[in-house]
Amino acid sequence: EPVISKDLVQTCGGFHHATALLAELSLLSLKVNAWLQNIDPIQHYSQETLMGKVKDSYPYMRALKVLDPLLMEGRAIMFNRTTPAHRDHRDPPKAWACLVALGWITAGTLYFPCLNLRVHYLPGDVVWLRGYMLEHDSLRSFPHLHLCIAHFTHQSLYDCFEVEYETDKAPAPC
Repeated sequence: EPVISKDLVQTCGGFHHATALLAELSLLSLKVNAWLQNIDPIQHYSQETLMGKVKDSYPYMRALKVLDPLLMEGRAIMFNRTTPAHRDHRDPPKAWACLVALGWITAGTLYFPCLNLRVHYLPGDVVWLRGYMLEHDSLRSFPHLHLCIAHFTHQSLYDCFEVEYETDKAPAPC
């Protein structure tokens, strides 16, 4: 059963700051939603259906979605962190995830091992990928500040609400 993150409600002060951040991120959320609608209208519809059921079932989600209209379930805010090569096995196999780079980094890189491809990943860049299918990692040069915001939805939420994840045609995993 979906529950609110304890990071959000641990203290009154923390709740205040977390909800202020959600409100600040609302413009980015609207952009992520619009980008997804253009990239894959079928997944966008699946996300709308899923989020509608979540909001119908949980009053706290209706309240939070007033501040933050993001259709995707999850948002990970990673500060000055690199990630080893991985696939996002908790996401639906063909689901899109969105990575947004921010900060003052001058030499960030995303690496896709199965493609032997390195992509510059600098502030303001937005990368959409099917993270379950495409192994990826992030590298950065110290000591610059780097912020990455990942947007995603886990398969378990689709399962919980008995919503079938749908997407436009997708290639086989590499």
